[in-house]
Amino acid sequence: KFAEGDSRILQQKLTRDRLKALQKGGAAAALSGLLGEHRAEVFAAANLARKLQPAGRDVAKLAAAMDEHWREIYDLAEMIAERHIRTGPRAAFVEGPSVERLTPAATGFDADWKGKLVA
Repeated sequence: KFAEGDSRILQQKLTRDRLKALQKGGAAAALSGLLGEHRAEVFAAANLARKLQPAGRDVAKLAAAMDEHWREIYDLAEMIAERHIRTGPRAAFVEGPSVERLTPAATGFDADWKGKLVA
């Protein structure tokens, strides 16, 4: 699936898709999932589904339930993303070795940078 914009939207879509998969699989799939390797994710999804279920199809109630349980929504999305990273196929990174995103481009600042410009 494709998500555009803010990463929170993608996280909400990951959670939505996980909840739909839980609903489609039913109780039997949920119980067998609790015995599998991703039991923490299955448990978190089932727990979140239980909390959102009383809202039914009422959009206002669902929005209120999502506001109340926003932390669980993003925690589940994080579990899903970590599973994809952990179990996904490995491939070569096209642009070369990956680097830490938050590593600064420079570790110091040259206060005399203007003086070093060639006229």
